[in-house]
Amino acid sequence: MSDATSSSKRKSADQDAPQPLVPLWLPYGDLILDVEATQFRVNRDMLARASPVFADMLAVPQPADGPQLDGVPIVHLSGDSVKDWTLVLDMLYDPFKYVEQVTVEMLAAMLKLGKKYQMDRLSKHAAHYIHIEFPNDRAAYDKLLSEGLSDTTRIQHQSGIELDLLNLVESYELKTSFPTLALLCMKQYTIDQLLHNRIRRDDGARIVLQRRLKTVIGVAAERIHSHQISLLEWLDFDDGATIPCDECLDVDVCSEARPLMQRTLTQGQSGGNFVLLAPWCDIKEAAADLCAECRDTAEIEWNLRRQHSWDRLPKIFGFPSWKNLEDGE
Repeated sequence: MSDATSSSKRKSADQDAPQPLVPLWLPYGDLILDVEATQFRVNRDMLARASPVFADMLAVPQPADGPQLDGVPIVHLSGDSVKDWTLVLDMLYDPFKYVEQVTVEMLAAMLKLGKKYQMDRLSKHAAHYIHIEFPNDRAAYDKLLSEGLSDTTRIQHQSGIELDLLNLVESYELKTSFPTLALLCMKQYTIDQLLHNRIRRDDGARIVLQRRLKTVIGVAAERIHSHQISLLEWLDFDDGATIPCDECLDVDVCSEARPLMQRTLTQGQSGGNFVLLAPWCDIKEAAADLCAECRDTAEIEWNLRRQHSWDRLPKIFGFPSWKNLEDGE
């Protein structure tokens, strides 16, 4: 490859890379926000439309000797960050940029400022992204599983993103997404990793789960363990054993394969790889030594138990049933 070609490709890649956001400054804006000594020049109508807090604030006549720059009034916002306002203003003024994907940092800013300034549409929009990825509907959940639940589609993926999202879901009480998101975290990482802050972001920073979350996960791990024991009871050998089934093609072979299947699934859960809500396609290898009739019976039984597990999932994390689970307090 020639130097010219290589240089051209590097230039093209640099152009395609997302450019870092800078504080918004509109030359004809009629309001300046001062955040951590950084200024944003914006339109007051935009803020008033998005936030009743700003609408009320801006409805009050400003004193003639109040802070100004070039005749434009300045409003100081305490307790906010430049990063959050840079992100939120970019969303408000250029929303089409984020039709397909947002970052977890953007979601955090939308939820934080949306709550503080009662920007309900902004908060609901952020929650919508999370609800799409982590639904409270089993059909939607299964669809995501088939597409690869470990890779978020509407939220830009990064190392440990599930834990950052779990912290957000906890902080802003997005309860309807908590069960599926928390379960994913427990499938994705070991309990030791979750409780002892062993997961890092792409930049190397450790992700620390909130203290209450660690308690919830520790309790949930015990509940899942107990539930999975009952989940696999149909593989126990007794007079009413499901396997071998009545139509079994080789009773001796399937009688030997049954405890092997049970052991395989049990060892998976004891190693921290929870099989709870795993689709049949993910665990069918454990049934590979069964005859065709017993495999079909095992699949039916697994799916029946899986529905029961789905129904119990919210309670495992200390919530009411799905039909009674709502976001907010």
